Amino acid sequence: MLSVSALPCPYPPNHEGFLPSLNRTAQPASVRFHPSVHFSAGTAVATSPPEKTTSLADFLFFDPLIQVFTYFSLRPRSIAFVRDTLSLFSPSVARDLPHKELQRFSPISEVTFPSLDHDQKLNLKGYWMPSSEDSEKTMVLGHGYSGDYRSMLATAEHFREIGYNIFLFDFRAHGDSGGLKSSIGFHEGKDIAAAVQFVKSTYPAQSQTLVYMGYSLGAAAMMMTPKTLSTLPDQFKTPEETPYKNALERLTAQVDGIILDSPYASLDSFITRHLMALVHMKPISRILRFLWPEKSIKRFTERFNAHLNDSETWETNYDFPIREMSPADVLTSYAPLAQKPLRLLHGTQDLITPFDHAKHIERRLQQYNKDNFLFVALEGLGHLGENWKPFKDGKKYASACRGGDQYFNPIKQFLNQF
Repeated sequence: MLSVSALPCPYPPNHEGFLPSLNRTAQPASVRFHPSVHFSAGTAVATSPPEKTTSLADFLFFDPLIQVFTYFSLRPRSIAFVRDTLSLFSPSVARDLPHKELQRFSPISEVTFPSLDHDQKLNLKGYWMPSSEDSEKTMVLGHGYSGDYRSMLATAEHFREIGYNIFLFDFRAHGDSGGLKSSIGFHEGKDIAAAVQFVKSTYPAQSQTLVYMGYSLGAAAMMMTPKTLSTLPDQFKTPEETPYKNALERLTAQVDGIILDSPYASLDSFITRHLMALVHMKPISRILRFLWPEKSIKRFTERFNAHLNDSETWETNYDFPIREMSPADVLTSYAPLAQKPLRLLHGTQDLITPFDHAKHIERRLQQYNKDNFLFVALEGLGHLGENWKPFKDGKKYASACRGGDQYFNPIKQFLNQF
C-alpha cells in the first residue's frame, strides 16, 4: 500500500491476478525473511537474520522507501482511496457501495459506540440490521483490511434472510470510525470486544445467541484477542473504565460461535510474501534493476527484513508487536476461546492470504479443539471472488462473499447448531 499488496484485503475483486504465484519453498535462502514463518509441508521454518550493514544506497533509497511503504500500509484509508480512484478508470475494479444506496437495505440503524481503548477516546461506527422476523440470534460481522462495513453487506443480507439480526461495524481507521492508523489485527481486537459488548447491552433480547464472523483482518483480529485484551489496564479509577474489566473473559462468555474467513497465520510472513510480490511487479522491479542492477531486489528485501526484525521500532513508532502477531498461536493460548464452536474457511486459490496459512491454522486448532472445529477448503476460490451486483443497474461493488452456495452452505450448517 501505496504499494497496495502488503496487507489484508488491499486488492479490489479481480485483481488477484496482479500477484505472481510465489512458492515459499522455491525461494532461495537469501530471499527468505527472519523471523517470518514459512509454511511448507506442515513445517514452520525459521531463517537466519540478515546482516546489519548499511550502504549509501540503503541510506538514500531503500530505507526511505521502506519507511514510506510502512507509513501508507498502516493507513487503510489511503488504500481505499487508491481503489476508488482505480474504479473510475477501470470497469474491472469493483467500487465501494455509495452511502446513498444504504437505504436500499433498510431497516438499518446507524449507531456510534466507544472502542475499548484506555489511552484514547476512539469512537466506532456501527450498523444494526434487524431480521425481518423476531429473532433471538445475532451475527456480528468484521470486515477486511482497507474495506468497511459495506464490503460485508452482501453477507449480511444473506444471513438476515435466514433469521439472524446483523450488526456491522467499521474497524478503527476504516470507514467512518475514528483513528488514523491500523494495527492490522492487534488493537482491532478491542473493537471486536466493544462491538460485542455494545450489542449485548443494547439489544439483549435479540442477541441471546451471538455468533461472530470475521473476514481476513476481521478474522485475525478475533484470533488475537487473548493477547490484545490482556493489554487493558488492571486497575480502574472511574466508572467509565469498567468495560475494560475482564474484557477477554466477558468476550468469551458473550460469543457462542466463531467463523474465521481467510485469516493470516503470521503477519510478518504475510507481509514478506506480498512485499516480494510487490518488488517483482513492473514497473517497480524495472526501476530497482535500473538504479542498482546487481542484486537490487535481494538488497531491498534484506533491508525490509531488518525493518521487520526491529521490534523496538515497531512498538515505539507503530504501537503493536509485529513479532507476536501469530493469530493461531495466540488463539490457542487461551483454551476457553479456542474451544468455542469454530469454523475456518479459506479459498484454495487465495493469492492475498495464501492457502498454506489456513493449513497451519488448521493444524494448530485441531490440537486444541477436536470436537468443535471444522476447516472448510473453498475449492477454486480466491480471497475476493466474484463481484457483487445487488441492483438492476448491473454495477459491480466490492464484497467479501464469493462462491455462492459453496461459500454459504458450510456457514449455514454451522449456524444450524445454535
